[in-house]
Amino acid sequence: MYKPDLHKCYNDLAEDYLKTFISTMELEGEAFWVANDVGTVACVGDYFVDYKDIRLCVDNNIPFKDFDEWYCYCIEVGMISDELYTPSLEEWVSGKFQKMSDTEMSKFKELKITFLQLIENENQKHEKK
Repeated sequence: MYKPDLHKCYNDLAEDYLKTFISTMELEGEAFWVANDVGTVACVGDYFVDYKDIRLCVDNNIPFKDFDEWYCYCIEVGMISDELYTPSLEEWVSGKFQKMSDTEMSKFKELKITFLQLIENENQKHEKK
């Protein structure tokens, strides 16, 4: 059964968390819930942030520096391959996750470039002339 009061309370709470997140992280830019689905994923400036991570940051006073390092690391790893493990924000700030060294990250990037070049070379063999 649909409870309009509970729905409003949830939405209000999610909005309060989002406003507090923006304020404590000192973020600027437009902020909205993706697909207008309150309490799911928010777009705040250049960041897309799950509500769970918003709550974690607010409830635990996670500094922007830690949040941003995690976010950028996950983007960088994801650009190499979606097969590489990316940690949750909770794993990151708890110290349970050991990130790749700069050397390891560079090696993965080099391997990806080599792989993409091999694919391009192979495909060029089969292009119509």
